Amino acid sequence: MAKDKTPSDVSKMIKDNNVKLVDYKFTDLLGTWQHFTTTLSEYNDDVFADGLGFDGSSIRGWKVIDASDMIEKAVSAVVNAAKTGKIGDGKVFVLPVEHAVRIRTEEIGERAV
Repeated sequence: MAKDKTPSDVSKMIKDNNVKLVDYKFTDLLGTWQHFTTTLSEYNDDVFADGLGFDGSSIRGWKVIDASDMIEKAVSAVVNAAKTGKIGDGKVFVLPVEHAVRIRTEEIGERAV
């Protein structure tokens, strides 16, 4: 069945079924299923041979998420993508809550809540 599929077969199935997202599954160092999802911009036939790098800082057994340098980058990306300058843009919460960011005004901390 699936073991008989080639990377080209998978690419054809993606195209034929108008797939928009690819979900990659793996187990963490303690054996629990994990996954992450990407758009097709991250997918090509080489993924089967070369693999796909990702930020594993939130996965058990790797770097603790609180120590991740990706938090600021992620918050900045969300703020930049969501900000319209209008009420209702939303808020980004990073624990602890003192680090909340109000997207519209870019207020940080308790003022953002």
